[in-house]
Amino acid sequence: MTIAIFIGYLSFVICHLSLVICHLSLVICHLSFIIGYLSLVIGHWLFVIGHWLFVIGQFPIPHSQFPIPNSPFPIPHS
Repeated sequence: MTIAIFIGYLSFVICHLSLVICHLSLVICHLSFIIGYLSLVIGHWLFVIGHWLFVIGQFPIPHSQFPIPNSPFPIPHS
């Protein structure tokens, strides 16, 4: 009877440890998903901001209040 109790306790400990390892792996997976998603969102918005800065730099507004150096649209002196 003592051996059966020991084997039952040992199987309980092994099951508990496997559940702890499974839980930790799920937490790590969840955190990596969150980090990946946040990096995707941040990268997307950095791309959008960089794209629009490139577009604004390529095609400045004519006679803008803030002149851009080497602009194809020179500001006339009044």
